[in-house]
Amino acid sequence: RFIPESTVHAICKGNKRATRLHVSAREVTLLLSSIEGFVDIVDGLAPRDLLFLITRYTAVMHRMVELYDGTVLEITDDGFLACWNGLDDVEDHAPKACHSATAQQNATAMLNEEFASLDLPQVDVQIWIHSGTVMSGNLGSDVRHKVGCMGKVVSFARHMESVCTEYGAGIVCSADTYTLSMASLSVSGSTPLLFRRLGRVQIRGESAPAQFYQVMPERREGEDLQPQMQAYEQALSAFE
Repeated sequence: RFIPESTVHAICKGNKRATRLHVSAREVTLLLSSIEGFVDIVDGLAPRDLLFLITRYTAVMHRMVELYDGTVLEITDDGFLACWNGLDDVEDHAPKACHSATAQQNATAMLNEEFASLDLPQVDVQIWIHSGTVMSGNLGSDVRHKVGCMGKVVSFARHMESVCTEYGAGIVCSADTYTLSMASLSVSGSTPLLFRRLGRVQIRGESAPAQFYQVMPERREGEDLQPQMQAYEQALSAFE
């Protein structure tokens, strides 16, 4: 519960590398999330109700990460950082992260029904996803360390929340994640992903604006969104 399960297994098998500082360069996909208006939720709830809401929400979201082979690395007060392919080899890590994000949005809708029955506030979740090469492993010092990742890719990902807010999009991914997802095979048992191109946004620390995409909700059976998507793309191209 305190460290990733794969790390626990490595330690139990006597893998000494798992107990000391080490990093390796790996191509990963990172997913971060936050609850919109969390400060207002905190101010409006008794501590006991707030603890229940956050614990319930976090448990369900983490399950959606694990369902698609991801690993939760960090937990914040209103969200978390998850990683694919950072510790264990995960094929199609970019589309799996995107599918996890749509599953989290679907699960949030069901959670809100539960919260409504308990007179608890509704939660709206923003999710953003980025892929690239990081240094992944045991980070810290000889006194204390943790499993995690570091590098420019992590910094870029942490600054993507503003893109969700600017476009009012529930799930946003970078061009790197989009490219990897389109190049990968479809994830078994999942509905094909659908992306909508957004604009270019200047991310803190970057020399030029970056292209972003919205990961669209899963389509209902038989639903064809291609005409709307084509019309949207034509309108966006004309605007640009």
